[in-house]
Amino acid sequence: MTPPLRYDPVTANPSQDGRLALDFACRHGETILASHRHKGPLRILRPFHPEGKALCHVAILHPPGGLVGGDSLHLEATVAEGCGVLLTTPAAGKVYRSAGGRVRQRTELTVATGSSLEWLPHEQILYDGAQLEQHTHIHLGTGSMFMGWELTILGRPGSGEDFSCGLWHNTLQVDLAQQVLFLDIMRLEGGSPLFEAPWGLGASRVLGTWLAWDPAHSLLNALRAGLDPPQPDHCWAATHIHQLVVIRYLGASLRGARALFVKAWRLARPLVLGRPPCTPRLWAT
Repeated sequence: MTPPLRYDPVTANPSQDGRLALDFACRHGETILASHRHKGPLRILRPFHPEGKALCHVAILHPPGGLVGGDSLHLEATVAEGCGVLLTTPAAGKVYRSAGGRVRQRTELTVATGSSLEWLPHEQILYDGAQLEQHTHIHLGTGSMFMGWELTILGRPGSGEDFSCGLWHNTLQVDLAQQVLFLDIMRLEGGSPLFEAPWGLGASRVLGTWLAWDPAHSLLNALRAGLDPPQPDHCWAATHIHQLVVIRYLGASLRGARALFVKAWRLARPLVLGRPPCTPRLWAT
């Protein structure tokens, strides 16, 4: 009898190139998605305005749900002057083990003067053996507003899978008027002593960076006072770097990391945007 076929993410699909470009504009006080262009498996849900016409919510979809070696994703979003935009994703992204090729993922977000952008994606999970090159570049105009985060899980701790081999090369950069404000470069190789060493990850497998533009320096003390204090297995620290508030998370709990970042966003939103929190509808599904 012929044995049943098994799904192997390394060989099941040919390499895919996904590209998505979003252009937002303001028309008579309403933020609209003026144009969008896509190629391959990268889409959006219909834009909607749960907070009124001035701010547009858009969810970015990757229908395959996961990436394998050789795949690439490139997202560009441009927010024109006077717009308000919130971008999110409906579920965690997954990077499967690779037979040798690397996944390349690039995100470029441009926020014009007098506009705001919230970049609130779900976490990404790097399976053991995954190879990911990830670059996020945020371009801010003078007088723009921005909040966003990145969350990454190395391996699948809940399933007993470590990140014993593979590669994660991550670059996160924020510019203001073409001047670099923040540049963070991380290169982690699976199985490195860095994973267990107290001067490294200290056996943690969940990492995150939360950012908010805070030129008035009014946000940091509010976050430190309003967030739950760090714990031995749930560490975070907040600081100012060139008018950016930066929170770094390192721990063992995705739930704890996400709860921390969402609470920070809820505390910061009235101060940064002058708006109460409005939780994206997809987060409840």
